[in-house]
Amino acid sequence: MVDRCEPIQQSKMDQISSQPMGLARDSRALEVWETLWRHRNKILHGTTAEEQAQQLFKVLQNKVSEYHEQFSRNNMLVLPRHEYLFPAWTLEHRIRAP
Repeated sequence: MVDRCEPIQQSKMDQISSQPMGLARDSRALEVWETLWRHRNKILHGTTAEEQAQQLFKVLQNKVSEYHEQFSRNNMLVLPRHEYLFPAWTLEHRIRAP
């Protein structure tokens, strides 16, 4: 199926770019986009090494919780020879384990 919106969008972009202020508008839009993207990255990834470490720790804790829940429901997910890696610990103990 052919995208019927593309020629309309291209036509509009041509109109904007052909205007004397078109390039300035495009440049300003790019600056705004970059500012928003940097702000997004700060929120998602943190601004300091400590914030980044805390966020990573949260992700790891969530994964441990997820895997603990999966193993609790079905311990056949692990081969018998690897079961020693999963002692009968509580979730809280597992998260605090080194």
